[in-house]
Amino acid sequence: MEHEQLKDFSYLNSIANLRTLRAGYFFRDIVTTGYAALDGVVEAAIMGGAASRFTDLVKISGTNTSTAAIAVDIRSGTGSGIMDTILIPSANTLTKLYEVPLASSEQNVPWTAQAKGTEATGAPITISMVGVKTSKRAF
Repeated sequence: MEHEQLKDFSYLNSIANLRTLRAGYFFRDIVTTGYAALDGVVEAAIMGGAASRFTDLVKISGTNTSTAAIAVDIRSGTGSGIMDTILIPSANTLTKLYEVPLASSEQNVPWTAQAKGTEATGAPITISMVGVKTSKRAF
């Protein structure tokens, strides 16, 4: 495909049902990240909240160096309801991208993670998150 074809919008429309073109760019002031090592089954804040903002989860990664798969509950707000659960395979890393960001339940609350089960005791588990901040709930 020549670059000149990209200038022709009718050409792009003709291939629209064959491909999805994405421009995944976020402004710096709305992107936030967080990282933490989990200590057994204790709930830990991974990504902090922002005053008067919802922080929606876009990506989560977890690394498990133990010999057993470990389930990790993800929450929006300490002690709140479980929003998602990821199962990190033994001696492996799992990354989950949300096509539609996982919506925060409230403004100014952290995203947290909590390992489940006795396998998590003493197991080095690390979690990292990427989120986007918004001042309004879209739905």
